[in-house]
Amino acid sequence: MSSQPDHYTLLQVSRTSTEAEIRAAYRKLAREHHPDTNASPEAEGLMRRINEAWEMLRDAGRREAYDRQLPRTSRPIRPVRRPPPQRATPGRAEARSFAEDAPREAARPGAEFTGDATINWYEKLGVREDAPKQAILKVLSRMAGELASAGITATEFTRRKETMREAWAILGDQYMRAAYDRARRSAKAAGASRAAEEAKRPSPPPPGFRVGPVTWNGLMVDKGIELRGADLRGADLRGLDLARIDLREAKLQGADLEAASLRGAKLAGADLSGANLHYADL
Repeated sequence: MSSQPDHYTLLQVSRTSTEAEIRAAYRKLAREHHPDTNASPEAEGLMRRINEAWEMLRDAGRREAYDRQLPRTSRPIRPVRRPPPQRATPGRAEARSFAEDAPREAARPGAEFTGDATINWYEKLGVREDAPKQAILKVLSRMAGELASAGITATEFTRRKETMREAWAILGDQYMRAAYDRARRSAKAAGASRAAEEAKRPSPPPPGFRVGPVTWNGLMVDKGIELRGADLRGADLRGLDLARIDLREAKLQGADLEAASLRGAKLAGADLSGANLHYADL
């Protein structure tokens, strides 16, 4: 396939180079040609090709498949001429290290966020929602440095690394970050609407609670009903909501009122001897 790009030539390594040698070459070229430090108009396009080469050669399976398709000869790519680089300020090289290890595509106007908008990536990184891009990159670089020396399993290391990459993919791209912020606002509004709807729904009765009315000796018993002087001896009224019921002078001997709600009930003169009032709400 004559159109197949020669990633080895682009990264200035041989086909027998180790993964560590390729990584070192990639980082060197990334420092030279990254658009943040290289003002050349060709830098962005070349950096994209360097990222593509690194993504192809860093994976053993993809590299093996690529090697089988690579032509025997390939024309070398001339380096981009650029003005002398500015002297790096303290901490700037450290801040770039994470970006070099996490290549990204150019910003895309009209990007849409399709991930989980309920995840607060600002909170996960411990930055303000209006934090500038360089502040976010600095935090991620510090986290990457701490991760390298953390005594954790390989699985946990990979999980945290992927989490940081996802955070940078979202917050490091101005258009994706704007789309994420819009999605978060929509998710908050939808959550508030659902909460309001749920608040309108009646709460389910607690375990053991019975919904009235019930009938005893031909009398309907329910909350708010006037049953003055009624004969409810031995009645099974367990767990009923009998709030504001009028039971003045009623005969309630031996009635089972366990866990019944009698809030606001009128019980003056009622005979409750032998009644079960265990857990009753009086």
